[in-house]
Amino acid sequence: MSTKNLWLAVLSLTMGFTFSACEEFEFLKENGSEELQGTLPGGSVADAVDMGTSVKWAKWNVGATKPEETGGFFAWAEPYTKDSYSWSTYKWGNDVKALTKYSTCSDFGVVDYKLEVEKKDDAASVNWGGKWRTPSADEWKELQAKCVWTWVANYDSTGVSGYTVASEATGNSIFLPAAGFMTEDQLYDVNEHGYYWSSSLYQTNSPGACNTDFSAGWVGANNYHYRELGYNIRPVTP
Repeated sequence: MSTKNLWLAVLSLTMGFTFSACEEFEFLKENGSEELQGTLPGGSVADAVDMGTSVKWAKWNVGATKPEETGGFFAWAEPYTKDSYSWSTYKWGNDVKALTKYSTCSDFGVVDYKLEVEKKDDAASVNWGGKWRTPSADEWKELQAKCVWTWVANYDSTGVSGYTVASEATGNSIFLPAAGFMTEDQLYDVNEHGYYWSSSLYQTNSPGACNTDFSAGWVGANNYHYRELGYNIRPVTP
């Protein structure tokens, strides 16, 4: 147990209360914790949708309250949103060759051979709790392979573009908004491209992580981009 968590546990016992995830975050923030970057996003936990795949998929993104909402943007393996997305603000290394976690090659920093995001670093697990987590690269590939993806320019008359993903096995569907991405403090490609992290490190190039991205007429569930960029998270659960 970390010093921070031990101290919180002792404090909660002696003072007769416990911390929720949000309360713990706010308490640490107010007391000057250096471990935290950014904030917990708003939104609410979605229903799980059976898409005929090995996991069930959430109806909306972390930080959203309905399918067409963007939700929060997250750097890979960071559970909180923030104002700027760059290597200088990235939790696990301030340069492509100075990684402190999730690396398979000493050329990129500390080697730990961690290939999947740990629960404590997972935006889906931290913000939604339960068994929710970020889907792996293979689970994104499965969703692409087993479902029909249809580009929609104006989803449910909301003015939001993205993909309706329909299961041939169950008849259920989800919508993935093309919410763009964050780099530094700028948002790009809204209603043109969607970018969603997986939980999987890109093994041969540790500064990158696997992601799914798409635009009208094209879906790629086998890509990787640098980890410091701000992408959306669509959770899954068993």
